[in-house]
Amino acid sequence: MKPGNKNIVLKALSATGLILVGSLVLTGCANTSGSIASPAVSKSKPTASVSKSSSQAPSPSSTPSAFTLKSDPIDITCEQALSLQSLYDYDPNLALTPNHKTIFGSIGAQQESLGAVSCLLTNLSSQEETQIVITKLNDESAKHERSAFAEPTGGETAFQVSSGLPGIFNAIDGVGTAQFMARNYWVSITSKSLTNGVQASPLSYLIWNNIK
Repeated sequence: MKPGNKNIVLKALSATGLILVGSLVLTGCANTSGSIASPAVSKSKPTASVSKSSSQAPSPSSTPSAFTLKSDPIDITCEQALSLQSLYDYDPNLALTPNHKTIFGSIGAQQESLGAVSCLLTNLSSQEETQIVITKLNDESAKHERSAFAEPTGGETAFQVSSGLPGIFNAIDGVGTAQFMARNYWVSITSKSLTNGVQASPLSYLIWNNIK
């Protein structure tokens, strides 16, 4: 595993949702599905669509012509993507709250509209919070997003998750978001403490290595 940033963090833990790494059994995350297109955003079933457009926050699928992202039912949990042992090895001072409602940024909201699992990491010393949102795309949408990640557009910068695996980073209103694809899983990592993709690379690698 690549060395990580020891202070990756998140926002607002509920008293009942906190799970100390290495000490508590983690619970499962909800399964949902949907699609996303242009321009309105709404909750939907797998056959429905939600819009993306250039007026929304920059995202990997922002292109001159709209592409409708479609998802498959989510079949991964926070505990799989952020396994107890891998988190402990990365930073034993982190606590995981699985199945957490997204609190940062439009990217996570777009993923939630497609069906996603949302996880919260909290640094127990600084209380900094980091949100991880994972959506499972269908084959065509996953291919589209992989191409988008390889060619960052305005406001986005590239970083490497692993050799040959690109990611993109952008910051909106002081909140940084890193995104990448792991198989057909669209992963976003969002935190007020993130300022560039390189900073998010170690945690991105940890997640990718758990679900690759």
